[in-house]
Amino acid sequence: MYTRIVIINFVFLTIILISCNIESGSEVFNYESDTPAWLKQKIDSISNFTGHYYDWTRVYRYNWNESFVYHFSVPLSSCKHCELYDHDGNKITAFNDSLKARKGEVLIWENKK
Repeated sequence: MYTRIVIINFVFLTIILISCNIESGSEVFNYESDTPAWLKQKIDSISNFTGHYYDWTRVYRYNWNESFVYHFSVPLSSCKHCELYDHDGNKITAFNDSLKARKGEVLIWENKK
């Protein structure tokens, strides 16, 4: 009887662990290979900025309209100067509409100053 309970619990926990791993939704992201060159250049310029304006800035990648968009979140400006770009580096002006339909958030970079 004890063995049967142990086996049932083991099977139950195994199923839970497998389903959690499958549904985790965590996407594998490699900065070097998955980040466009224009975006790396922009991040490098922010990294080298000596003022405090870009402190705690984060860059996110989202899925939007079957393509990637890149959101520069600048918290010191209350996002007044946050920017959104398409995959080719073109600035998107329909900022609020784009963020409402976003999916698959991936943090690409953050300035921890």
